[in-house]
Amino acid sequence: MRKITAWQDRLKPSIRSLPEKTQVRELLDAELGLYLLSQVAGETEPTTGLWTLLTGYSHDAIFKSLSEVQKRAIAIARHLLVRYRRPYSWNELLKTYRSFPESVRGYEVSTDLTTYQRRQNFSEALNRFEVYEQTLLTGIPFVTSSITWAKPGAYSTFRNKMGQLLKK
Repeated sequence: MRKITAWQDRLKPSIRSLPEKTQVRELLDAELGLYLLSQVAGETEPTTGLWTLLTGYSHDAIFKSLSEVQKRAIAIARHLLVRYRRPYSWNELLKTYRSFPESVRGYEVSTDLTTYQRRQNFSEALNRFEVYEQTLLTGIPFVTSSITWAKPGAYSTFRNKMGQLLKK
């Protein structure tokens, strides 16, 4: 299993003007998607088209001209932005993103959600674009957990309200 929110943990503490955790997540998800789009297609492509990159289909018209680094960035983003691989979800995220204060947004998105431009004057998470770049270049870490092995002896376990005694 992958830890798909690890990259956000580096930016969340520096974003204080959005009171809810979900708002911070939505801000970062939208900006990672817009950053990916700018790296793969440039700011000339409409923002509403990002979801097509997240579907997993390799459209020849798009993928033929991409470098291996760009293809890898798309593959990583597909895991991180999985909930936005449909047009409705992505467009709703963009609408929500536009509602955030300008001082926290790293991109300006047009009211019709088609064009976007990177902003230079924002007051929080000043290193966000470096984090986005690093996120799309490095692998997604695995979730790690430790196992505590049982010592010899008798144990009780319950499943569906039925108990069972386990003996060695």
